[in-house]
Amino acid sequence: MKPVLKANIFALIVVVGQVLGGMILVPIFKTMNLTLPTLMILTQLIFLLVPAIIYFIVTKESIKDTLKLNPIGFEQILILIVIVLLSWPVAGFLGGVSNIFFENLVGEAFELLDGLSLPFMIFVMAVMPAICEEITMRGIVLSGYSKKSTLKAALMSGLIFGIIHLNPQQFLYAFALGILFAYIVRITNSIYATMFCHFMFNGTQVLLSKLVLSIPGFKEASEALKTASKMEIFKSLIPLGVIAIISIILIVLLLKLLKRTTDNKPALNISKVSNGNYDTIELENESMINIPFIITVVFYCIYIYIQYF
Repeated sequence: MKPVLKANIFALIVVVGQVLGGMILVPIFKTMNLTLPTLMILTQLIFLLVPAIIYFIVTKESIKDTLKLNPIGFEQILILIVIVLLSWPVAGFLGGVSNIFFENLVGEAFELLDGLSLPFMIFVMAVMPAICEEITMRGIVLSGYSKKSTLKAALMSGLIFGIIHLNPQQFLYAFALGILFAYIVRITNSIYATMFCHFMFNGTQVLLSKLVLSIPGFKEASEALKTASKMEIFKSLIPLGVIAIISIILIVLLLKLLKRTTDNKPALNISKVSNGNYDTIELENESMINIPFIITVVFYCIYIYIQYF
């Protein structure tokens, strides 16, 4: 099977599995009186990690090559820290734009989890996604696009990353982060780089939520914001939008700096994954828009329409 087709079939299975599997298993879990954190951990394991394990059993691909289990250097880590910090204004702006049209379920989830200890909250919200989502997206799915340009692979994997969240409020910033993380993996040839970035991004989100929720009057102010008009919210986002544009420019420069810190040639290193019996030209010409991808997008749109409209 061609690599892009294989990657898109896997993505389709993950998306459909989350929806249909959730409809079946979540009610069962609730009858067991499982807590929300436990439910979140189980859903990550069952709907992301288990399919990844099955994928490797069925395809017999090299785990090391597919997941790019290569070390990263200290200098790269320092650059990645700055990149993640700069990605916050971008994600904040895109999340704010989404909030104009959709309810912020992520913020509500943080409020529900606020009673947890900080270490456990970080484990649930940062450690688990950094492992499970990265293995699924920047590991298996991105490896299927190894013969495609970095831009095409980043856009495609970013789109699917936005889709697997199954939440329209998260889609825009998840799409943007998916693009960024794909570039980072292509540059460093290491999934550890984006596991670190993912953990740091979510972990910072946890720390900030703990801090903000402890501020007197924050919840009241948050409720008042919900009654603001869309135009008022949009106007309030303009300064953040300017900061986001500056951040994007700096991120691009840092990605170029990151590229100079490594002698790896990702296009050569990762192209050996899943080549099968197809020659290079045929793989490069394989369309990224195929039936599994179209089904994934249509399924996602129908699901969002039913759930949020």
